Amino acid sequence: MCIYPSFTDPDLKKRVDNFIRQEGTHFAEHQKFWDVMEAQNIQPMKFVNFFRRTAWDGVENKIRNTFKKNRTGDKLALSITVALEHFTAMLAESGIINSKEITVKMPDEMKELFMWHAAEEIEHKAIPFDVLKKVDDSYALRTSGMLIATFGLWFYLIIGTTMLTRNDEDIKRKDIPKYLYQFLTRFKNNFGGTLSAQYGQYFQKNFHPDQIDNYHLAEELLKNKSYA
Repeated sequence: MCIYPSFTDPDLKKRVDNFIRQEGTHFAEHQKFWDVMEAQNIQPMKFVNFFRRTAWDGVENKIRNTFKKNRTGDKLALSITVALEHFTAMLAESGIINSKEITVKMPDEMKELFMWHAAEEIEHKAIPFDVLKKVDDSYALRTSGMLIATFGLWFYLIIGTTMLTRNDEDIKRKDIPKYLYQFLTRFKNNFGGTLSAQYGQYFQKNFHPDQIDNYHLAEELLKNKSYA
């Protein structure tokens, strides 16, 4: 991202490089999973393209172009990324803790991807946050990113679930509201506790991701590969 060169901390730069490599690996693994879904005619790329068009090419570009002064738009886009990383870390913790219930019906390949991804999200959770602090340590900037991310996450979660469910040939159109309700209910039961406990922490002025002690969950998974 164009604002990263505004800091010269060699340790943080190294961590950012590792983060970028991890995200590249994540993308490749997701693409493999999408290919499997495409083969089953669930058509995930329709949703991916919708997301890219409306989020990356839509909202993000609008933010960058509207708030050009002092690169505020770039900084706000970064703060949204930081907030989403906090969300993925929260979801990852819940996913690991409730893994037996969540992955019980998953094929082994999907279970392995789910657990590996959860561990990786916790492992690098603080890196984007530390970048934002170096670039601009504004409390208003950080919390604004979280508010935008919260709306966007739930919007795309519901839209994506609806689109993928609609494309599943084993599900009748009239049953989509029922399955969407079941998904949201299970999401609340499996992830709601961690989200409720940790979401508000992000709005504390002195918050840092390292204050949430869950690194051991990732370390145990990556070390023992207990999900395999």
